[in-house]
Amino acid sequence: MKKITTLLLVSLLSLVCLFAGGNAEEPGTETIKIGAALSLTGTNVHGGTEALNAINLLIDEVNAAGGIKGRQIELFVENTNSEAEQAVNGALKLANENNVLAIIGPDNGTTATAIKMQVAEVYEVPQISVTGSSPKLTSDKPKWFFRGATPSTYQSTELANYLVNTLGKTRIAILCDDSLKDQATSFTDDLAALNLEPVSMQTHATGNTNFNGQLLATKSANPDAIMFIGYPTECASALKQATDMGLDCQWAGSIGTVYQELINLAGSLAEGFIGSIGFSASNPSELVQEFVKKYEERYGVIPEHAAGQAYDQLTLVLKAIEECDIGFTNDSLANDRSLIRDWLETKANGFEGLSGVIKYDANDHTAYKSVNLVIVKDGQWTILQASH
Repeated sequence: MKKITTLLLVSLLSLVCLFAGGNAEEPGTETIKIGAALSLTGTNVHGGTEALNAINLLIDEVNAAGGIKGRQIELFVENTNSEAEQAVNGALKLANENNVLAIIGPDNGTTATAIKMQVAEVYEVPQISVTGSSPKLTSDKPKWFFRGATPSTYQSTELANYLVNTLGKTRIAILCDDSLKDQATSFTDDLAALNLEPVSMQTHATGNTNFNGQLLATKSANPDAIMFIGYPTECASALKQATDMGLDCQWAGSIGTVYQELINLAGSLAEGFIGSIGFSASNPSELVQEFVKKYEERYGVIPEHAAGQAYDQLTLVLKAIEECDIGFTNDSLANDRSLIRDWLETKANGFEGLSGVIKYDANDHTAYKSVNLVIVKDGQWTILQASH
């Protein structure tokens, strides 16, 4: 399958030139409607906010350059509150009232699955999730849903190999959010491939901040490493309580833990924490550093993985709109959405984005197949092992 480009910046510059006047069409009066369903409140608010920041950054850049085919991009945003029911209600509004061409988001597996099953696949609107690690998201070979993140089956393999083969850890315990058990299953399978099994497996509810019971059970198993599958707030609480009870070992975490928020909450206790991630602001690539500079100048903070992945996925949607014969009318909406879907499936494979090379194809709507390993060093996430 043809590789579109090797540099996102080159691609975006080409788009900007086209948007600014490379197309002979007269400027249209209708805007280009894009939807975003993201956690602006709730347990994954950090990821949702990061994604929305990146989406707004890209849309403002393109609109300032003249838009696409003379049309400005109009963004419609719905807050999922990190909850499936609210996510579906918002996505239904985007698809059927706002008549968006595509939906970017959401930012966790539960809400992504809900929108996929009840909106994208039913009303035939392209949906690209920003984050969401569950292998089940694409195991049913969806037609309209695309995963803009690396599934846990790839994330956990990198972590397991590093813990066992590089650090020599053999007694690994798991602390898992009970809504993310499929990620624990993936990690357990990876340990099995290394002839190991978890010495302890403890679960907790999302939002739980009391880990005494789980940590006591974990400590009794005498682990030399703990794999935390969950989110920053809960992980920081677990780190503090483990320290208080003298549970001292190597910590690692799923992609949902790899945020500055974890360092802010856990402080020095986060030092040495290892995680897996697609986009990392510490990646020295020119592509990434240009984006980091723009993001930091606008928002005053370093972008994290949800931002990089949202920027990649919206870039692809905008390229599809530029290259396809979109009608931009209500009568052409169904065909316009179909053209975008087909482009993502047949033309996006090989696109080099901020988070890696896109791997979308007809058999697997998964964007990335490898991750970076990162470690907290001197209060910052730092590349430990680059993706390949």
